[in-house]
Amino acid sequence: MELVVIGKIYGSHNLNGAMKASFDIDELDSLIGEKIIIETQNGEEKIFTIRKANNTINNKWIVEFDGIASKEDTTPLRNALIKAHKDLVNVPEYFNKEDELLDMIAYDLVNKEDIGKITSVFSTLAHDILVIEDEKHETLVPNIELFVKEINKEKNTIFIELLDGMREEKKDREKKDREKKANKIKDEKK
Repeated sequence: MELVVIGKIYGSHNLNGAMKASFDIDELDSLIGEKIIIETQNGEEKIFTIRKANNTINNKWIVEFDGIASKEDTTPLRNALIKAHKDLVNVPEYFNKEDELLDMIAYDLVNKEDIGKITSVFSTLAHDILVIEDEKHETLVPNIELFVKEINKEKNTIFIELLDGMREEKKDREKKDREKKANKIKDEKK
């Protein structure tokens, strides 16, 4: 049977072994009681059964697995991939694994131009954020249908629609980061 990556664990949620995870599938109900595989960052694969799953927002979930009963049990599973047999899940037509998005060319449909390559992907509580960079600009784009219109793996291109203000010059961004850090230090001294 073919395994597919369906999600990623981000860390512990409470002292009882529940974990925060994001999933690339819409419903987890069909996986309750099913065996899944968790692949740790060092490549070790472990089999677990999903005991309970509660959706928080969008594709973010709080998940409990049989055999994980404490926060200490969750530590080696931080940033691990969650895999399931392909026949157990309804895999989206273009399945967006983070690794597949890296180095893709980002094309802005509004301004009809390439705006750089995806250099990283990070998660927020609401959704993943694509970091797109070229020599002069950095653009942060939420990985949601409102902005991401198409992913063409054959052309290694992601087509997006930007809003005004989403694309910043790198020196402006660095200046804002320095100001934010200085303000934080001032606040801590008060």
